[in-house]
Amino acid sequence: MKTILTSLVIAIILCGFIYYNHQQKQPFRCDSQLVSHIEQDGSKVDLNLNANMIFTLHHESVVSFNGSVTQDGREYLVSRRIFFTTSPSELDGVKKTKITREQISKYDKLPAGIWQQYIFQGTEFYTQMTEVNNHGFLLQDLSNPLFICARLEN
Repeated sequence: MKTILTSLVIAIILCGFIYYNHQQKQPFRCDSQLVSHIEQDGSKVDLNLNANMIFTLHHESVVSFNGSVTQDGREYLVSRRIFFTTSPSELDGVKKTKITREQISKYDKLPAGIWQQYIFQGTEFYTQMTEVNNHGFLLQDLSNPLFICARLEN
């Protein structure tokens, strides 16, 4: 009887462990809202962007930005997709992220300088993803948070 119970408990623990590891590797989608007011070098910038991210199994992902950016009273519409890949890095728990391409809608009128200065600086950087509660993730580079997103059911 003890042997059967011990075998059953070990089987349940093993199944739970396999399920937990499988859950972590499934593709998922999450949404985030970027709202920010920045005053720098006499310039005022307001960000109001919705970011929809899809993380896939093959380390390639996409984030879609829709919304507006206002700089010194002039409003620009933003509608673009950023495709990126992630790969392991030499730092524990940190991935190397590389932007592979951008699709910019014809309606997106945001100057490249504003995008690069206030939203994405460069095409290669290190990122870390930390789970927050049951369905949230904090995506950050080495020093600053990028997004806090809510995971949506597949």
